[in-house]
Amino acid sequence: MDIPHIASVLAQGGVALLPTDTVYGLAARPDRPEAIRKIFALKARPLAKNLPLLIASRQDLAALGAQITPRVEALLESPWMPGPLTLVLPIDPARAPDWLTERSEIAIRIPADDNLRALLRETGPLATTSANASGQSTPATPDAILRQITAAPDIIVRDGPRSGEASTLIDTQTTPFHVLRRGALSDADLTRIIAL
Repeated sequence: MDIPHIASVLAQGGVALLPTDTVYGLAARPDRPEAIRKIFALKARPLAKNLPLLIASRQDLAALGAQITPRVEALLESPWMPGPLTLVLPIDPARAPDWLTERSEIAIRIPADDNLRALLRETGPLATTSANASGQSTPATPDAILRQITAAPDIIVRDGPRSGEASTLIDTQTTPFHVLRRGALSDADLTRIIAL
């Protein structure tokens, strides 16, 4: 993975097709609105939905204005982080960056992929979504993805097939935690998470 080159493309408002530890994703800098619009166009997805963020480590959460409760702290210290677990967290607008204006929550994930985390340390958080047409399953290879989406992204990173399930999505703002999307985590893991 040519991290400086990928980071440069993203900094210029480009969209990258990247392998993650689960599926291939489309990624852009969240502070580049034109790149975010391009992701939605590539997927033919309505603009109304917010994109989750990939971050390099839990240290990135403070700069996003994320509010961390003791229960969320337990998740961040758990064996599922980094990994296929996405957390919906409330944010404090007074501490959040300008590009999160008018948002009251964010969804974040720390991927269990060393190369991707190295890229995230270079770029900062990236807005991401699975690389597929809206409503379709995510193909395992870049070539199959390119046949499904509306156009090619600005840069494509190939690293073999990714046939994993999407991440499990948990809303941490409820008691108990609410599972918004069942994904890569097992039922046993979900039971343990909800019990926190």
